[in-house]
Amino acid sequence: MAKIEYIRKVIVYKNYFKEFKKTLSKNTLAKIYQVLLFIMTLEKIPEKYFKAITSVKGLYKYE
Repeated sequence: MAKIEYIRKVIVYKNYFKEFKKTLSKNTLAKIYQVLLFIMTLEKIPEKYFKAITSVKGLYKYE
């Protein structure tokens, strides 16, 4: 299996994501991890997943 090359880093704030993960079903968590993998590995992220917040550079929201 080839090693995955990451072009971006996902940074979470404090323990919010860790606590949020505990509330999710395995199926939902798998979907979130798939989207995070897309973010970290795809050169261009489809707007289907994230849309830029124009008032703050580098900040995106989940659509």
